[in-house]
Amino acid sequence: MHTKVALPVVALFVAAAALLGGCSASTPASSEASVASSPEQTTVSTPAATPAATADVNAETGDCIPADVQSAGIPIVSGTVVCELVRGQLADGTLSIVVQVASTDAGFTAATDALEQAGYTSGIKLSDTATYTNGTYDVMLTSTEQAPYGAVITYVIAPE
Repeated sequence: MHTKVALPVVALFVAAAALLGGCSASTPASSEASVASSPEQTTVSTPAATPAATADVNAETGDCIPADVQSAGIPIVSGTVVCELVRGQLADGTLSIVVQVASTDAGFTAATDALEQAGYTSGIKLSDTATYTNGTYDVMLTSTEQAPYGAVITYVIAPE
């Protein structure tokens, strides 16, 4: 039996590979203190009492995430948005957003739960990668450890 994969899903994976291929190589490894003080990052509040990061569509994300992401109702997990790794514009096509989280497992669970609660339908769902759609946007999530940022959730978002 052959599994048919929709073209938008394949396009998201190709776009993600192209957008993120050089991300970790473009930023030299550095100490945790210098990462935290980077002016290119915007901190999004994460509840300290909860070990899992929670998604907040209304989280303050600064200037590095296009405003149309929030106005479109695309939930982004709470954490520290790595502004130097935000690529593209939602209005222009594929956009990628990288968010530092407390842990890959908790961040990934929070991100997938938020998309499902927002009405997105799951496509491919593995332990560290998932695709979702709401009929307007396709979202691909990946959960990885990325030097020097640590645990990150990467969103690749494209109009369907």
